[in-house]
Amino acid sequence: MSSLRVETFQLPSHWASYFVNSDPTGLEESDIQAADGWWYATFQPDQSVSCTDVAEDGNFCKYHDADRWCLPCEVASFTFLIHQEG
Repeated sequence: MSSLRVETFQLPSHWASYFVNSDPTGLEESDIQAADGWWYATFQPDQSVSCTDVAEDGNFCKYHDADRWCLPCEVASFTFLIHQEG
């Protein structure tokens, strides 16, 4: 049986193009590594995940859902659609 759910995270705004369009243009290698680190720590390998929306509700935050990987920065609400087999 498969399940489908929606989750929203407060993440660095500059990750938007990378997560929505798979386009890392303009990101430093360290930003790509941080985004990938968050992704692999958050989602399971058997999940099909897509970023479906980035809300323009950003503000500067010291603490956000990726603060383990990224310094304080401008954040936005990222919405992900997660499909998991199992």
